[in-house]
Parts: sequence; structure tokens; C-alpha cells
Amino acid sequence: MRIGVCAICGVARVLLVLMLAGQSVSAASNAARGDGASEGVGLVHPFHETLTQIEQNIDDNTLEVAIRIDALDLDQMIERWLGERIDIEHDPRAERSLELWLRERLGVRLAGGERAPMTWIGHEFEGPFCWMYVEYSVDRDEPFVDLAHLVLFDWHPGPVNRIVGVGTLRGVSLATTPEHPIAHLRLLAAPRRTPLRVLVDLFRDLWLGMRLAARGL
Repeated sequence: MRIGVCAICGVARVLLVLMLAGQSVSAASNAARGDGASEGVGLVHPFHETLTQIEQNIDDNTLEVAIRIDALDLDQMIERWLGERIDIEHDPRAERSLELWLRERLGVRLAGGERAPMTWIGHEFEGPFCWMYVEYSVDRDEPFVDLAHLVLFDWHPGPVNRIVGVGTLRGVSLATTPEHPIAHLRLLAAPRRTPLRVLVDLFRDLWLGMRLAARGL
């Protein structure tokens, strides 16, 4: 009987030691996971990007560009660039400020090396984003352009400017980063006008001119 009691006591002591050891291991593991998690969060940088939609208008010989950017980021970048805070949604100075700011960070270089003229169209807000619209004049037979897209590069670490084609350039997918700030964009070949087509267009214009003249317009 005494042997049985001693055996039970021994087993109980062993179980107690194992339980305490398990709790210690669990606590150490939780602490390690907590340290690792906090360290991981500290090492991960927030991801910042812009979305740029681009379309080639063959009839007007232009590239139509729309840039979507986080409005809060844009507001802070304009404030730092200007050296003062303005309301980019309501301040009348915002339109001109956005145009000049974007001209320093977005450009199109033609195949011959010259810069394409940029025309500012305007901007609008959509939820938490701001859209900015510009156009670039390109020659009808331009084979390609280089798009220098530097937006965000002086603001966030590791930004990405995604560039997607729409309309005539649907399927185009490019990106610029601080390491690769220029995207090479191949343009569509403009349809050649045959001599017959030139004559048809000429007679059409003459006919329209005669009709307008007959109406006294």
C-alpha cells in the first residue's frame, strides 16, 4: 500500500514538472512570436502607387493621359513643394499649382529625342483619389515614346507608377520605379491615306463647304 502511494506521488510530481515546463515553453514561444511580429511590422513599408491610364488618339495626334493619385498624398506633396498649405480641392490656385508640379514629374520624349508638348486638361476628385488629365502632342508617324513618370519618387520609399493602356492602347501594361523611371511605349501606326482616299476627302470637304455656303453659314 505504501509503495502504491509513493508511486502515485511520484507520477504526480512528474506530471507537475511537465506541466510547468510546458507553460514555460509556451510563454517563451508566445514572446518570440510577439517579438517577431512586431519586428516584421516595423520592417514592412506601406505600399504606395499611382495608376496612369493612357490612350492614343490617332485622329488628333495626341496621347491622352489620366493619372490617379491618393488625394492625401497629393495634398501633402503640394504643400511641401509650395512651402505652404493650400486646399487643392477648393483653392483657385490649386489648378495652376498641380499643373506646374506635374510638369516637373511627368514627361514624354519622342523618338527623335525632343520633348512632346504637354497640355493641361484639368483635375477632379473621386472618393479618396484625385485624377489629373493631360495631353501630349505626338507626330502621326511616331513609332514610340519614352514616358518619364517620376510621381511619388521624392515622397515615399519604393513607390510604383502603374501605366495601363485604354481604348486604342488596350492591353499595354507598364510601370516605373525609382530604379527604372522611364517606360518605353510603342505607338500604333497611323493608317496610310491612299491617293484615292485623299481625293474622296477633298471632294467631301468641297461638298460640305458648298452646302454651308448655300445656307449662308
